[in-house]
Amino acid sequence: MANADDGGSTFNSVPSGNIVSWKDTQIVFTIPARVGTGVIKVTESGGNSVSTSTKVTIIYNLITPIAGSTAYPVYYYDNSKGGYAFIYSAQFAKNKSATACFERGLQNWRCATFANFGIDDTKTTSI
Repeated sequence: MANADDGGSTFNSVPSGNIVSWKDTQIVFTIPARVGTGVIKVTESGGNSVSTSTKVTIIYNLITPIAGSTAYPVYYYDNSKGGYAFIYSAQFAKNKSATACFERGLQNWRCATFANFGIDDTKTTSI
């Protein structure tokens, strides 16, 4: 998939855990982090590759927040207002500098894209 960090000049691999099914004519997978709009390139084990002629549009992509050496999973749900609400993990919620950083980034993202995303700070998850 096109690398979102360089405008699609290079490609990022789809981890095997993201592949739902694979047939000769169709590959179904969940979108991994750090991919963006662009063509999809499939490379066989022998090194031969083929790319799609049509770009796949990735509207947004979530990247796992990292504070220090700790990666925190991302949880979100339909906020019933046409958008999504993020829920902090209990461990992430305790890290006030990390949550403040995340909230500044989310605010910038909302302002740049008009995405309807928010934070539900009334609950946390232990997952």
